[in-house]
Amino acid sequence: MRILFTRLSPDQHRFAIVRSDGSTESAELETRSLLVHDLVHYAVEIEVPFREGFYGLLAKGTRLSELNDKTKPWPTGTEIAAAEGLVGPLQSMLKGEFDPIAARSQFEMFSTEPPPIELLARIGQRFRAVRGKYASTRFGETLELEWPEGQTVVGVDNRRV
Repeated sequence: MRILFTRLSPDQHRFAIVRSDGSTESAELETRSLLVHDLVHYAVEIEVPFREGFYGLLAKGTRLSELNDKTKPWPTGTEIAAAEGLVGPLQSMLKGEFDPIAARSQFEMFSTEPPPIELLARIGQRFRAVRGKYASTRFGETLELEWPEGQTVVGVDNRRV
């Protein structure tokens, strides 16, 4: 699946996906908070890896409107719930200077199984890379990310593992 972030203005971007079957979805979104949230999801879900988090479910055909329905909480024990459990806190931590050791300390306060420091470091690295690519796009230009289908995961060094 291709994930497209098109910079429309300082405050708006278009989020679009093109699934492997050719189907598409898109939405114009407020950039200030939603862009960071969506990029953190990408970093988390690639690095863990989650196959049924936000992007994995989109790739499998779940509608964007269904995933954004705030009236339906994520079922406990699902990958999407686990992804949200990481993305929420990391979204705030990644807005500034990110320290994986400090991040783990934060997770230790509310989790009996906090994520490993190495995983947090990879998530931080992946997020900074994609945020930097988006920051270098001009208005009207698009950042394109690939979502790996199936079990293939693209590692931090861009080798398939």
